[in-house]
Amino acid sequence: MKTKLKTAIFAAVLGLASAVTSQAGYVFVGSWDLATLGGAYGNPSNPYLWTNNPAVYNGVEAAAHLFGGDASDYAISTIDADVANINHLAFVDGWADSQYLFNPASELFSLDMGNPGYNDPAGYASAYSALVVDHAPGYGAGRFVNYAFRQVREVPDHAWTVGLLGFALSGLAVMRRKLNLA
Repeated sequence: MKTKLKTAIFAAVLGLASAVTSQAGYVFVGSWDLATLGGAYGNPSNPYLWTNNPAVYNGVEAAAHLFGGDASDYAISTIDADVANINHLAFVDGWADSQYLFNPASELFSLDMGNPGYNDPAGYASAYSALVVDHAPGYGAGRFVNYAFRQVREVPDHAWTVGLLGFALSGLAVMRRKLNLA
């Protein structure tokens, strides 16, 4: 008889644990275009303009900077705003090198050699950032857009969890009553 009680308790705990387990997913939160970021290319007050020596960011760091949170919360795509198309790549521009505008790099790639900042490099191709306006405006808006997706946790409705807990506890009560009567 005690085996039945142990089995009932195990089933109740397993059911409750599965009810409160959360699953991770992503939602689209926004995008940025390396050609139009921060406004007009010729605007000297644009904080992302390469001549203003902006900080260097990889794709997920850029998303956290623009939309808040931690870089580890984000995934980046170069395809579109559809969660199903996340490719974990980012358009990245380089100091004197635009190769990653045409061949996107990993969402985790950036490079900042020399002093901090995009426009204080140690030489050719020594700074790459996903949050800079440099070569992209010359190719036109809409070609180099990074799409940001933030990780969310899907938690079941509290009423469902409470109901499941109540069901499990009532089952335990019935099992205990049966064991005590026998």
